[in-house]
Amino acid sequence: MYGGLVPDDFVMLSPHRTVLRFESAEHAENAVKSTIVEQRLKDFGKHTIRYSKARRGLVHTGHFTGPGGRDHERELGPQLFVDGDMPTKNFYLSHASALHLRHLDPNVTKEQISAFFQPFCAVPRDVSGSIEFISCHKGHPTGKVYVGFDEHGEAEAAMEATCEPNGRLRGLGHNQVVMKKVRDLRRIQRDHRPSRKEAELLDSLDNWEQYADVDDLAQLLEHGISKEALGEQLRAIRYHNPTFSSLDQAIRSEAMEPETDSGGMYKELVQTYIETLKECLSTPENPGPIYESLFLPDEELDTEIFEDEVGRQEDLKKKREVP
Repeated sequence: MYGGLVPDDFVMLSPHRTVLRFESAEHAENAVKSTIVEQRLKDFGKHTIRYSKARRGLVHTGHFTGPGGRDHERELGPQLFVDGDMPTKNFYLSHASALHLRHLDPNVTKEQISAFFQPFCAVPRDVSGSIEFISCHKGHPTGKVYVGFDEHGEAEAAMEATCEPNGRLRGLGHNQVVMKKVRDLRRIQRDHRPSRKEAELLDSLDNWEQYADVDDLAQLLEHGISKEALGEQLRAIRYHNPTFSSLDQAIRSEAMEPETDSGGMYKELVQTYIETLKECLSTPENPGPIYESLFLPDEELDTEIFEDEVGRQEDLKKKREVP
């Protein structure tokens, strides 16, 4: 039914774990969805058999692709990863370190895990976001869980205080849990996430002028474009674009473009925005090619909009002054 399996298609990883190779993805998908297979697995041994998908990891080919040739070209590598053998990407990147627990009693809750590890954490734990349970393909618990820590050194302190020399953990449920630290696959030296004071955070958010040329600002002010208006527009762009938090402000060891300085994307935005405004500047005496393109070649230019703009700017200024 599923591709004519032979004994060589089964690889025993341990007395309790095996990897099964199918001829195609379709055969594998049909097998894990089959109620017949599910029922037959219940008849094997004393314990319920859990199964998950396995995928080959991607490796860099040495070539680059994408816009500007900056994206790593990848292909399937020799290493096989089973779902749940690694934490999800977002969970891993959002924590300074993480622990992997196996054989955890399925009845243990996130609240109990948080309470167990709280003595080793500097700040109150995020009960929901800092714990990731791993389920099998059918959604059943596997006894595996990832526990994230916000500060460097907390995971190591927890292991030193709660683990026996053989890596066994007691006190968290009825089972004897196996715990180990999650490590970077490529042994990347990760940076410490610096803590920033409120003044530094506000300066990073509001101080866009540090990226602007003084002469360019003077030219915009001369044409009635206030700093307040510029600040409002740039702040709105930043608020509505998550790129400036997940990508632009990431520390270098977690950045998707580590060759770009932290905050470099926002700096480029400010400079591009101001440069674009300069190109669009218009006056009744010199409307400029962009404004002139709104009229036919033999049509008289209507400059009434410039008079209306003065009133509009005054109204906006009054609105800003309202507390």
